[in-house]
Amino acid sequence: MRNLVRVALLSSIPSEIVQQHDRPRYPSLSLAYLSSVLKANGFEVLAIDAKFDGISQSEVIDAVTKFRPHVIGFTAMTHEIVNVAKLARRLGDNLSTSLMLIGGPHATVAPVRTLQKFTTFDLAVVGEGEQTLLDIVRRVATYNYSYEEKKCIPTTMQSEIFDSIDGIVWRCGLSIVTNKPREFKADLDSLPFPNYNHIRRRIETYPIYSSRGCPYNCIFCCRILGSKIRSRSPQNVVNEIKQAIIQFQPKLIDFADEVFTFSKERVHAVCDLIIQEGLSKTIKWTAQSRVTGVDQALFQKMKAAGCINVDFGIESGNPDVLKRIKKGITLNDAHNAVMAAKKAGLKTGSYFIIGHPYETAETVTETIKFATKLNTDMGSFGIMVPYPGTEVYEMALRKEGGYRLLSKQWQDYDKQLGNALELDNLPRGELEKWQRKAYFEFYFRNFRCLEILRLAISQRRLLWRMLRKMSHFQFTL
Repeated sequence: MRNLVRVALLSSIPSEIVQQHDRPRYPSLSLAYLSSVLKANGFEVLAIDAKFDGISQSEVIDAVTKFRPHVIGFTAMTHEIVNVAKLARRLGDNLSTSLMLIGGPHATVAPVRTLQKFTTFDLAVVGEGEQTLLDIVRRVATYNYSYEEKKCIPTTMQSEIFDSIDGIVWRCGLSIVTNKPREFKADLDSLPFPNYNHIRRRIETYPIYSSRGCPYNCIFCCRILGSKIRSRSPQNVVNEIKQAIIQFQPKLIDFADEVFTFSKERVHAVCDLIIQEGLSKTIKWTAQSRVTGVDQALFQKMKAAGCINVDFGIESGNPDVLKRIKKGITLNDAHNAVMAAKKAGLKTGSYFIIGHPYETAETVTETIKFATKLNTDMGSFGIMVPYPGTEVYEMALRKEGGYRLLSKQWQDYDKQLGNALELDNLPRGELEKWQRKAYFEFYFRNFRCLEILRLAISQRRLLWRMLRKMSHFQFTL
């Protein structure tokens, strides 16, 4: 049964049209899940993944204005929130009666500050949004509440509508009300598969969550999907893969789980089912893994099931730093995991951070040497970002760990090109110099000229922006 309430869902919106080489590898999973849940419950949805499809702001505004939604939902990471708020304000000029919602990582970790800073938003969705958004839209439908003259609606009516919805922070007159948290969804199999019918371009890389959550305690991470692993059944996962193959014929499946290999037993079960269903001959896929709890036998099974690449978050090449950031791994763990994956015939990737608490030139040098020695097929070196909701953010506010917070402007909170943080003994320019040196050492010391050329081509606008920043600092090795 079709419901009369119309909902527009927008992913993070670029300030200008996104060129082909700057687009994400795959579409927004969260947007697709939200759209799927609402459509399954009879609501009319306009979903726009502007970044993936390369859609300009003006196109987005025209499409949403013509749609005349009762509810508009936005999602944003921290460095995107300012740009998204500007778009919300522009849409609000045309659609003053629409209920404006903000969700995603930034709204989850800083909902009150988000509403205080950006008055265009009426409500923040905290945490997983599927059930929360459905509850909001149902309440809007039940009360025939289109938010007409919303600034004049009595607070008693607002309370009647929003008080009973878990997982939201909302504007009630001049006050901001925080409702009780919503429990994370335990039965992920009960969710409909994500809906990508709004996507215009071909989905060559299809993303999939086989589980949500992360039980580890790294001090730089928010864990917005919770600290407990919630897994889908192997059959449910494989059914989605089969549907994706029929609908999109993707070149690659990307498991977006924070820790795909958390349970070896479950990974074996998923891989066995992929092989039994004959999908290992049809698909290739990638995943992220922790360096603990894995072995060559596991990677060999993944390889047999069609896996071609596994990425590891290692973060540092210094043992004391690893303990300080509560990573819970050793350098030996990292070495053994990467070598086991290589021996199984998998390509590998490694992720490192420069700018940990009390980081020094010596500890950064150890990280670069360790990364170069591991010689994974891909290496990434980000500069520490003090994301709100993390221990690192709180340390930076207190000036602990040798940190100096350089900016409270959210657009500066980007791990590759931001400008949010430095250390007393490693000023921002030095951190960026070390970042460039890390990439140089990792690729050129291992005679990986072809890989860095491919990286430069695929990320040429990002590289150009980094080169422009280099003009302000001396580049030495």
